[in-house]
Amino acid sequence: MMVVQSGRLFFQFFNLQNNSYVTCTKYQKNLVKFITLLSLILLIILFECHHINAYLHQKDEKILDSCQRCKLLVKSFKEGLKRTARGKHEGGDAYWEESKLNNYADSEIRLTEIQENLCNDVKLGKDQCHSFAEQYESEIEDWFLKNRKQERQDHLEEGITLFEYLCNQLSQACCPDGHFGADCQPCHGYPDNVCYNRGYCSGNGTRKGQGKCICLGGFDGEFCEKCSPNYLAIGIIEMNFEKKIPNIPEQCIRCDQSCASSCHSLGPQGCHVCRTGYFRDNDKGCIDIDECNVSDVELNPCKFQTYCVNTQGSYRCYRKCMLQYYQGYCTRNQIAWQSFINRFLDTKNLIKKKN
Repeated sequence: MMVVQSGRLFFQFFNLQNNSYVTCTKYQKNLVKFITLLSLILLIILFECHHINAYLHQKDEKILDSCQRCKLLVKSFKEGLKRTARGKHEGGDAYWEESKLNNYADSEIRLTEIQENLCNDVKLGKDQCHSFAEQYESEIEDWFLKNRKQERQDHLEEGITLFEYLCNQLSQACCPDGHFGADCQPCHGYPDNVCYNRGYCSGNGTRKGQGKCICLGGFDGEFCEKCSPNYLAIGIIEMNFEKKIPNIPEQCIRCDQSCASSCHSLGPQGCHVCRTGYFRDNDKGCIDIDECNVSDVELNPCKFQTYCVNTQGSYRCYRKCMLQYYQGYCTRNQIAWQSFINRFLDTKNLIKKKN
């Protein structure tokens, strides 16, 4: 009997332990599943955040055209040439140093050192610079091993031919200075008198633009060959260009502010027509009208409870002080204003003493 009861107790205890083990195992499995799922969700969130940040960074960064990217790359490469110009052979025997330096200057070791830091000095457009460098990596290597060596033999500045080789010829991203458009046509007046040196050529140095002259202030015309309205031409310059000798003004000086448009000489007496707010005097030319100097209240341009202040060619209306105007401030009277000043000074001195 005791044996049977003991067996039952053992069996019940075993079942209890077994059920606890099964329950614990299920709990652990569910916990592992939950942690795995949570980790996966976090990874997805981090991945998406990275892409969002990259997208926002690209969105904020100005998209450069191919010519601008090529210029960035060339500038960075030339900085690398300067940085590695002396190599690691400074000091010691001069002959040994020179021979070692010549070997290093043309070596792939130097090229690798330059390429490792290429575009890293670029602040705006770094990724675009890297992308352009990857696109023309082999061509840059060819230039370094051939053209750059020729530069040294011709005693040219190191890296001076890279822009012409990479940007103008190979990638056809840019045009030489003084040229524009897809076919790199010369700007008007190239090479010495582009836009008569009074403006710049639209699309200059790029494969874009129409070569139109964008004139500087005071100059006008298709090729900036004349003065703008409201400007007076001073002096004459003769230029021989394309078998034409146009007479263009030496200077363009703005007419007096009292002139409505053009003028025949400088000052208020030179106006062809006076501007609104001015009247013509036979001796002095265009003179400002004082709109505030009227005896009749009805003719005063400012409304009730405002006062009029004359300006050149116009006037302004300011709000009147309702009680009294004193030293640039509205106040009840001079005594009240002085009392306010005294209180302010006393407070200021008290603060100084405490500090």
